Amino acid sequence: MRNRDNKYLRIYIVFLFFSLLFLAIFLKITYLQAFNKDFFKKLADSQHVTVLPLEGERGKIYDREGRLLANNMNVYSVYADPLYVEDKPGTAAALAALLDLNKEELKSKLSLPRRFIWVKRKIRWHQKVEVEKLSLKGVGFIREKKRIYPQGDIAAHVLGGVDIDNKGIEGIELFYDHYLRGKKGYVTGFRDSKSNSLLFSPQAIHPQKGGDIVLTIDAQIQYWAETLLRKQIETFNAKAGSVVIADATNGEILGLCNFPTFDPNTMGKFDAENLRDRAITDAFEPGSVFKIVTLTAALADEKSFLVDTIFCEQGEYKIPGTTLHDWRPYGELTFEEVFKKSSNIGVAKIATQ
Repeated sequence: MRNRDNKYLRIYIVFLFFSLLFLAIFLKITYLQAFNKDFFKKLADSQHVTVLPLEGERGKIYDREGRLLANNMNVYSVYADPLYVEDKPGTAAALAALLDLNKEELKSKLSLPRRFIWVKRKIRWHQKVEVEKLSLKGVGFIREKKRIYPQGDIAAHVLGGVDIDNKGIEGIELFYDHYLRGKKGYVTGFRDSKSNSLLFSPQAIHPQKGGDIVLTIDAQIQYWAETLLRKQIETFNAKAGSVVIADATNGEILGLCNFPTFDPNTMGKFDAENLRDRAITDAFEPGSVFKIVTLTAALADEKSFLVDTIFCEQGEYKIPGTTLHDWRPYGELTFEEVFKKSSNIGVAKIATQ
């Protein structure tokens, strides 16, 4: 009798235990479903739903005649998911050899606890083909836009350039970056439990192309200005030079160039001396070309300089604070001769009167 009672007691205890266990599970499920569902829904979405940005195409740049100075082309960038890269040393060695990268640095990046790393941005087509042939696990491609300058180094200092993300960093590209840059779009992608992309939502926010710009620059005039400037630099063995060509009727800049210069397609390979826009940033004395201001002011004041002579002090003339010199000593010069011979002393005396 006692054995039978103990048997029923054990059955009762086991039944009670499992009843309490199922009750606890039921209460937990109820709590998760009723009170904490938003948190777990967001967690699930973050694991299976991804929002991918779509870059808007950057606006083009033309010269005054409609010649294309800056455009965009489709290129590919290589990325890796370190979680799915099985042979990290081997993968790093193979990619480094094909893409001209540092093997040890790439190996370190592949060892990071991340799901996405850039291997190399905006590679050449033949490099993409070679990487594809390797069939490396965890390595993929993303199509991007690359800024190109079809005229090479023509108007380089006017156009400037962009960084790896197509953001303006010099010249027109920087000053009008907000106008040229396209607006981003977005698309929702769905992934399976292994993070493989399965499909994309048709309800995407499409990117918008940036605005185009037409410059007052004439590419033909720009070409000849750069050619002649380079020739003069070589003739006189000069270190640098600048040319600015303007339309005298309205002030429009038809050409602007500097030497040394650079190619915007590979501007990262040039140093600051090549990138500096001397025509805009450098200060210099206007020199004799400014004497025309004194000439115009004297004629407008109706002075009798056309008949008077000016004594030019034989090439040396002291004024408060300094001493003026002429490039050669002159004595008496007429008003016209002062400007023909570009006498600093004669012009100073005319300005004083």
